[in-house]
Amino acid sequence: MGIIVVLGDESRLTVMDAVKILWQTISTLYETSPHAEPKIVGLPANLLDHDTPEKMVETVEREFGGKLHILFDNAAYDEMRPIGKLMPNTSIDP
Repeated sequence: MGIIVVLGDESRLTVMDAVKILWQTISTLYETSPHAEPKIVGLPANLLDHDTPEKMVETVEREFGGKLHILFDNAAYDEMRPIGKLMPNTSIDP
């Protein structure tokens, strides 16, 4: 299996746009490459939703046979409140 990229964001629309842009860029680079094109998966992931971690694990198991070599977690929440006061099921999607 070649390179695998998983993009996550709380917004489904942002994830879809990011996957599309990355795929367009990468597919151009791989046109003349002898290597297999990467697999890119978009994952809407609101980390304030208690079900999200389980959904992320299920995605890794389903898409990659449960193998994960590197996890880069860049989760952020820009509203300053104690963690227990954050709203769990908010999203920026309409």
